[in-house]
Amino acid sequence: MGDIVVGKVVSIKPEKGFFFLRNLDNTGPEYFAHKDDLPRGFHIEDLNEGMAFEFEPLPDNPKGPRACNLRVPKKRRSLDDLLADA
Repeated sequence: MGDIVVGKVVSIKPEKGFFFLRNLDNTGPEYFAHKDDLPRGFHIEDLNEGMAFEFEPLPDNPKGPRACNLRVPKKRRSLDDLLADA
């Protein structure tokens, strides 16, 4: 694993138990994440598109890029603030 990325939820498939994240500036790949990857206390039903998470990207996953070790960004800021720092 490598660097920590801050990304946002771009697509949610609650009936299948997974969702996708992408870098805040919408560059790079979409990262697959399973509902079991959510931080403690979060449920897939709680997700909204645009929610921000920090994650460790696993780009060389055989099935495609994957987001691992998801967590809420340490300092809660607006998406605009996070984009300004990206």
